[in-house]
Amino acid sequence: MPRPARPARRPTPTPLGPPAAGWALTGTLLGLVCLPAAVATWSVLAHLLADEEETWQLFPAGTRWPELAEGTATALVFGCVVLALLAQSVLDRLPTWERSPDAFAAPGRNAVLGGVALGAFAATPGFRDPLGAALVWSLGLACGCVTAVLVGRLTRDVEGLARRRARVARLRAHGTRVRAEVLAVEVPLWVGDRPRFTVRARFHTPRGTLVATGELLTEVAQAPVVGGTVLLWYDAEDDADVLVARDPGSVRDPLAQERYRPPACG
Repeated sequence: MPRPARPARRPTPTPLGPPAAGWALTGTLLGLVCLPAAVATWSVLAHLLADEEETWQLFPAGTRWPELAEGTATALVFGCVVLALLAQSVLDRLPTWERSPDAFAAPGRNAVLGGVALGAFAATPGFRDPLGAALVWSLGLACGCVTAVLVGRLTRDVEGLARRRARVARLRAHGTRVRAEVLAVEVPLWVGDRPRFTVRARFHTPRGTLVATGELLTEVAQAPVVGGTVLLWYDAEDDADVLVARDPGSVRDPLAQERYRPPACG
């Protein structure tokens, strides 16, 4: 007679694994976003908005910085913006954070804001007008504070993603694989255009029948369904620590496309 199902225990922590993208590449791209953004910000503040003879004059007192022709300053800003945008598009697609559910913690956005802060701080000493210097310094301070908050969120997200990757690799390499029956499927969270389901499944082990809960990131068409099956890896020493994956041989939910829709933007 099989033993009754036991409630799942809290999984044991998994040590932090290395980042999926090399830090040399990541650091280079961060520099290619941050430094051009800083130069562009400095050029706009110190020349296009401050020089006495420029078209977009905002600070009449001007600055102590060497003068640049309006065309030169504009070209410098345009070139830096293009370079920063190209590097940002590559940076945000690195596998270190490519599936981050936190859109506000995008590393490219962090680097741009950090560059704006650096550019504003660098431009501040050259302003003759104390009010102009205070305004530019305040811009740098605001961007710097927002950058610090977003970097903290990004760091936590990257660490969590690295831990999940390390845990997946450990369970696939050393865990026991079984086919588990799906008992419940909770309303999913969304990562981009893919749902992350919370699946409760029943499986058999040498110690009896167990029930565990795990997450499954998959396409809507491959959504798990109650009565179907999933592939499940569990740790023999901690059978509550499980990894759930799609079972190619399982029945599918014919109403998945209608049942699960990504949240509307805006």
